[in-house]
Amino acid sequence: MGIAQSGPYAAMDDDPDDYRPGSAWLPQVDPDGRTSMAVIRERIGVGDRIPRHWHDVDEVVLYESVNTGDVPVEVRAVYPATVVRMDLVERNPAPGTQDEPPRATRYDLTTGEFDVLGETTLPSSPDRAGPARSAVRTGSDPIGPRCWRTTCSEAHGRALHRQPTTP
Repeated sequence: MGIAQSGPYAAMDDDPDDYRPGSAWLPQVDPDGRTSMAVIRERIGVGDRIPRHWHDVDEVVLYESVNTGDVPVEVRAVYPATVVRMDLVERNPAPGTQDEPPRATRYDLTTGEFDVLGETTLPSSPDRAGPARSAVRTGSDPIGPRCWRTTCSEAHGRALHRQPTTP
């Protein structure tokens, strides 16, 4: 069992591919290294969104609320690894980088370092297992994602694909 203490959230303004200065995140791992799991806690700012992407490992996304107004959305993502590859399919480009293609990066959630691996590599088919084990497509609503692959678990489908209800 690993225990990770809460810490300060950092602004998401240093990644030219996922530039969201109105959002903040806190990667967490067991500081003693007893587990090989990681959690990302994220506060998605109003009007911000997670760009469509895929990971090389499974991802479980938990959210506290739906962004329906003027408050950030609280999201948690759990990974069975502390080093996670992320291939962006879409970008939230930093100013001056709008013409650059989506890139693949590898995040070491223990050290906070990330390496740019090059341009995104897409699976040959969204229905094929390929290199992608987890992929999320988000629209304009940051917590209204649509699964990019058809291998979403039933629980993921219920939690993330539900449509807003009208009173």
